[in-house]
Amino acid sequence: SKSISAKWRKLLALIPGYDSVKTAAAGQWFDEAAAERVCGFFSCLHHIEGMFAGKPFALEPWQQAVTGCLFGWKNKDGTRRYREAMVLVPRGNGKTPWAAGICLFCLFGDGERGAQIYSAAADVPQAALLYRHAKGMIQGEPDLEGLCTVHDSFRSVTLNNDPASSYRVVSSDAGGKHGQNPHLVICDELHAWQGRDLMDAFQSGFAKRGRRQPLLLHLTTADYDRESVCNEKQLYAEKVRDGIIDDSTFLPVLYVAGRDDDWKAEATWKKVNPNYGVT
Repeated sequence: SKSISAKWRKLLALIPGYDSVKTAAAGQWFDEAAAERVCGFFSCLHHIEGMFAGKPFALEPWQQAVTGCLFGWKNKDGTRRYREAMVLVPRGNGKTPWAAGICLFCLFGDGERGAQIYSAAADVPQAALLYRHAKGMIQGEPDLEGLCTVHDSFRSVTLNNDPASSYRVVSSDAGGKHGQNPHLVICDELHAWQGRDLMDAFQSGFAKRGRRQPLLLHLTTADYDRESVCNEKQLYAEKVRDGIIDDSTFLPVLYVAGRDDDWKAEATWKKVNPNYGVT
């Protein structure tokens, strides 16, 4: 495999308890130019609310690490290594604006013809949160705004030069099958999903159809102790992180306290909140 610079080795090491270098399969390599490109795309975006409103999106180191992992790691044939990821992080760490940026990169910067991009959540209001950030980021960047059409009534965005490429919002409480040929699906706040029908529809879409490098990204805070699709995914992610399951295509990013960690200690708050002291 090609050597990785000290900068990116340091960043990649930020993912808790997981080593993307050691877990790489034969032929998988880290494309620093691809990682830098997607991180550079974020600097063209602007935050739309709160104390950072109007300011350029400067990725925090942990966000650079996750973004770089997702888009920098490649297979021998040049396609991306990671096909599924779980980012479990407490609320307040800026995962929704980050996810909106990932949607926009896959729409505008990924070179996928007829890309179908979805943000999915338990209900329409939650799904619309991510769309609101994406729409605001487009409106804050004239270069992007000139390339697409925003359809507010459908909560969707289509590319002008490739109308088959679109980003749209779906909810798990809606009937019918979604995502017949998805390029990117972001499952937002997975802990709130009641059933698994939408997840199963997306996963069958990924399994059957002809995308070169689809990505299924789960974003969530922790669920409570019960049978749920969120806890099922978290258990799988933990087993990949801990080396119990060998799956070099699944990225586990789990900001969680250990059973012996003192929840009243500031060190624990810092451990599980990567944006501690920032947001």
